[in-house]
Amino acid sequence: QQPPQHAPNQPPAPHQPPHQPPVPQNPNRPSIQHVRASLNHEPSGLYSPYPHDQQALLNVFPRNPDGTPRAFNDPFQSWAQYQNDGGPTVLGRSNNCADCTRSFIESWYGNPQVSAVRTYDPDGKGGIDRASGERDGTRNIEQWAGTQFRNSGPNSHDAYSNIADELRQAGHGAAAAVLVTWPKNPDGSGGGAHVFNAVNHNGRVIWVDSQTGEISQQPINTAADGVWHLTLDANRNPYDPTKAQTQTPQQQHPHTQPQPQPHPQNQQHPQHQPQHHPQPQPQPHSPYQQQAPYAQPHHQPAPQQQPHPYSQQQPPHQYPGAPSLDGPGHEEHGENNQNHSDTRADAPNQSDTAPHPHDVPGSHDAPHGNDTPDHDHPPTPTSETRSRERPGGLDGPSDEHQQRVADAIPRDENGNPEHHPDPNNGDWVNRINEPGSDAPGRNNNCVDAALATADTYSGNPTAAAHRTPDLNSDGTPSDRGERNGRDRIENTLGARFNDYGNGRDAFNRLENTLRQAGHGSQAVIITQDRHGRAHAWNAVNHQGKITYVDSQTGRRSDQPLHSGDHGVHAVPLGRDRRPVAEKGHPPQADAGGARRPAAEPAGKSPPEQPGGGQENPAPKKPKKRTAAETRNALQQPLDHQAAEGTPGYGQEQGPDHTAQGMLGDEAQQRFRKTHVVRQVNWDTVLGNLNHWADRDANGDSPLGAVMDHLREKGRVDEADLEHLLGDRYTKLGRDDRLATVSCLARLSYNYHAQHTRIDGHDINPEGLQHHRDHKPSEGNLSDARGRAIEYVAQQNVPVPDEMTPQSARQYRKDLRAERTRIKNLLESKQGDPAALPDFSGRNYAVFEVTETVGDTERVHFIVGSSVPAGGGVPNPDHSEPAAGEGLRQLDPKTFRRTAMFTEFEPCGNSGDLGGAACAHYLSENLDRPAGAPRVPHGEMKKQGLLVDPEKKSELEVSYGTNYRYGPFAVGETTKEAQDAVKQGWKDDMDRVRGELLRIWIKVHE
Repeated sequence: QQPPQHAPNQPPAPHQPPHQPPVPQNPNRPSIQHVRASLNHEPSGLYSPYPHDQQALLNVFPRNPDGTPRAFNDPFQSWAQYQNDGGPTVLGRSNNCADCTRSFIESWYGNPQVSAVRTYDPDGKGGIDRASGERDGTRNIEQWAGTQFRNSGPNSHDAYSNIADELRQAGHGAAAAVLVTWPKNPDGSGGGAHVFNAVNHNGRVIWVDSQTGEISQQPINTAADGVWHLTLDANRNPYDPTKAQTQTPQQQHPHTQPQPQPHPQNQQHPQHQPQHHPQPQPQPHSPYQQQAPYAQPHHQPAPQQQPHPYSQQQPPHQYPGAPSLDGPGHEEHGENNQNHSDTRADAPNQSDTAPHPHDVPGSHDAPHGNDTPDHDHPPTPTSETRSRERPGGLDGPSDEHQQRVADAIPRDENGNPEHHPDPNNGDWVNRINEPGSDAPGRNNNCVDAALATADTYSGNPTAAAHRTPDLNSDGTPSDRGERNGRDRIENTLGARFNDYGNGRDAFNRLENTLRQAGHGSQAVIITQDRHGRAHAWNAVNHQGKITYVDSQTGRRSDQPLHSGDHGVHAVPLGRDRRPVAEKGHPPQADAGGARRPAAEPAGKSPPEQPGGGQENPAPKKPKKRTAAETRNALQQPLDHQAAEGTPGYGQEQGPDHTAQGMLGDEAQQRFRKTHVVRQVNWDTVLGNLNHWADRDANGDSPLGAVMDHLREKGRVDEADLEHLLGDRYTKLGRDDRLATVSCLARLSYNYHAQHTRIDGHDINPEGLQHHRDHKPSEGNLSDARGRAIEYVAQQNVPVPDEMTPQSARQYRKDLRAERTRIKNLLESKQGDPAALPDFSGRNYAVFEVTETVGDTERVHFIVGSSVPAGGGVPNPDHSEPAAGEGLRQLDPKTFRRTAMFTEFEPCGNSGDLGGAACAHYLSENLDRPAGAPRVPHGEMKKQGLLVDPEKKSELEVSYGTNYRYGPFAVGETTKEAQDAVKQGWKDDMDRVRGELLRIWIKVHE
């Protein structure tokens, strides 16, 4: 009798080790990201997973005590149901079984990965193909796993029994990919193939179809007429039962072990045979009838054994038996294709957000100062190494652009381009990336700009290409750098990056190298800012003078243009543009003694204090942004990874929590001693709202139904939301639910109004009145509503591939038309309170209030919004105290404040944030005795009243966007750097409001 299945939310079995570290992929095999990148185009390919789907899996994935993902988790726990997001009813998730199989195994070994979605290929009948799998699916799995599928048995019953026996023999932690074919109908229809998983969890064999969500201790998909499998052990190594048999004789069956016969094997698969078989056929005899682990009790005849997959490096599919997963109809065997989760209709978009597959730790560990340059071949031109693939590639440059660069280079007496031209003479540096870094695709092409500069300086004038117009997962333009840019630089230049250390000393060492190499030498540099964003640029030696050049922006100086405080890596080149051996300071090592690899260059870095540079000295006061600078910021979509603090989303924060390297101020650090504080991932919240805004075939959407309910039936309570928004809302954790309520309050005045009244009290009526008076269609870039409109316009209007004067005019015209369209729609809803949004810069907060009556408890969500000063307002306040003071009217014995979400992190006592000290209010003043006045932070500190509490408050606090003005945890703290980080957080909140406007438009247009 099999033990009962665990409930979805059951904790790990008691005998599961408390710490089970992740098991990494063998670096000699392709990573799952590498496989997906090779399939990231139509037809028969994969779209990158939505970041919010990946985050949803991360949020529920079991962790070790140190916070790392745990390997070998019970599949009956809830995490496995998040593997394929909404399940097979979602477009692109009914025919992605190959990636479901890979992603589940990744998660099994402690690398949680949500499955990717199949590309939306036409079915030839006017619809989308929901049946055909990814191209070369079987081969992709085999290459990723490092082994081949083997025939599992003569029928599904015996095959599944054999697979289970093999998993038990391999031990706890082993995993299998199971490949089946379906029988055809008498009329020839049907057939196809499917692949899923089985694992050994503490001795139990559990069958998992993560595509459908079916998990069982009994075999699944048993209607198969052919079964193949491959197995990996707990170390992710291919498991060979015959080798295990030899190594563990005590497990052998009591009969003679059949020996492999090399001759039939060689006859079947001579090395010169073609590598691919479009339709491989099953083996005539199952290897399980020939190998000891599955041999029958009686003596077996001499076997006709399948070639040994573990000892030969033969191409995939050279072994008969493994069917192809890319044939039509491979997953149409439909009895088991039930939906086990919420459905969704979001259309995934190709993006370059996946980690770069070649950025593997250790791949650059050895110093390369002694690399021997290859002088037998001319240097590789930049133009020959450009990737034209999408996403992550390059477009252009045009012939006209190339000619303009060539025309800008001084000529020698023979009319040829001058070698090693003075970068301070003429404007050839500016021509390389014209029309400049404000143009689309030219603020994230630093790799190509740096290589083009190296070529141009060495006498080969080269214009920089611009980045492909890639998209983020939410459909907005990406500003990420080209894929594998660091590797491309090294491959083009013929040498690895040297690590010169940190700060001004690092630049001094590089300058010494170039001076030793003489006139005409140069270097391609990579530096990294405090946010972890890397940038590629150049330095050249012209007649003994070192000039730093950033052709992406057109800047040049005799001092470093970018900070080296977080590392300086460079490839020095001689006057012939070949690598020079490092003769100066050896490459630096990190604290562990290993060489630090150069970071992967991204887009244009945020403004940094140059490393000792004198050009563009830092202003004493923050400069007011121009309209062009604001629009440029709004071209960039919300980056949830850059917005994440440390520790990250969903983790309880301590006083030492940092956001982009910055600590909180005194009040904010104390706040984390008095309360549980966590950060919410906006990407998850906005992703859910986007899903609920999607319309079905009838033009209806869940969010539209909420608005209709508000108009027709009045109040929408939690039960109504669970009914209207479905399981996706019901399954939300408390923090995400509170954040969702705050967004709904912004999107609808009626919803906001319903959540400001409790027990006969109006909470924060001034904030509600501001919403009622809001005119969302008005405003310009100087206020938040205008920036929300601009953000949507910038995200919706595609940028031209080549910004010519004509295309630039059309682009500006399209932007104006889009702004007008948005404003007209907003104005048309001004009289509909159910649809009246608030995109002002006011902050929204939501309190969870638990009402206790007798033995029953009821939860209320109460919305508060900030009340700006001015206009005769008697009590201006931030959202937290504006709502908190109203909630203090309630009977504390009946109503308890148990949780709160606020859009911006509660501000501290720093005057640079206005001095409202909402963190201090929540720590010290919200729960003060009735009738007592609010005491400012400075006064309480002077009186010595700020002592550490014995235990934390019952009120747990979450927030979306960081907002602080404290010192940096590492390095020097300057006001300029603090202002830059603070502005970045304000930009992030503009993007959040812009995304909410996009959602509002989807519902109401």
